Amino acid sequence: MSKYIIESNIPVPGYGMGKTPLSYMNVGDSFVAPIANRGSIASTMSRLKKKHGKVYTSRSIDENNMRIWRVA
Repeated sequence: MSKYIIESNIPVPGYGMGKTPLSYMNVGDSFVAPIANRGSIASTMSRLKKKHGKVYTSRSIDENNMRIWRVA
């Protein structure tokens, strides 16, 4: 007998969606993130714009952090 357990109705998580709240944001929402994550966040923002038409912008708020807004 196999030691694996077969399960049903387990949703597949999206790529990278668990790392930031980008895909769950409404227009006008924002959050603070470390500047060190700028590259991966920018990549996710680009993918969401191409796939779903969601538009984001970001600004540095100090030397270590940035704020990301959903603008459209």
